[in-house]
Amino acid sequence: MCRIRVQPIGLVLSLIFFACQCSTRLSAQIVNHSFETPALDDGDAFDADHFFGWSAIGGGGNTGIYNPHDSDFISGSLHGENLAYANPGVFGGGGIQQTTNTPLEPGTYELIATVGRRVNHTVVGYSNELWVGNTSLTPSFVDHPMPTEGALVEATTRYDIGAGHPLLGQPIQIRLFTSVGGNQTNWDNIRIVQVPEPASFSAALPAAVLGPLALARRRN
Repeated sequence: MCRIRVQPIGLVLSLIFFACQCSTRLSAQIVNHSFETPALDDGDAFDADHFFGWSAIGGGGNTGIYNPHDSDFISGSLHGENLAYANPGVFGGGGIQQTTNTPLEPGTYELIATVGRRVNHTVVGYSNELWVGNTSLTPSFVDHPMPTEGALVEATTRYDIGAGHPLLGQPIQIRLFTSVGGNQTNWDNIRIVQVPEPASFSAALPAAVLGPLALARRRN
């Protein structure tokens, strides 16, 4: 008798746990998110304004993809072999951008990236941002640690998008900027994680959760 009463509750808890796990998901398909295309030998660079899903923005500095030497970084980890770079231009800071095919929806978004500073290079500032069209979204939380020389760090920018946001339905754009004063910023392993609004999570709970819960209540 006790086992009959416990099993539905166990099923309920398992399904709720599963639903919670599914409520966080990678929300954007980012082309060349860790810059592994093209394949490069150690120390080689692919210098271009447009490269495999990404394009240059800003003040006219050089951008591209680089396969670093082991001596370029002394702490942190790369995701694969390559990373992106941007050098500030004569007209101001520069960077790279990509427009995804993912529309803006209500919920919380986190833009997460590995940011690096090569040995014998300087980084005085950078920003990792989400845009829609020509509009920069307003972040609710920014954690952009400044990498020390030879270090790779993880940076997070969070956005809370309400149901009444005027730009819903338009494609999300990623913009990664470097500031004037340094000579190069590096990025790797770019990803966007979305946590849907609580209302979306509640609506998504399967009927299988509610059925066993009602049965368990009747038995009690």
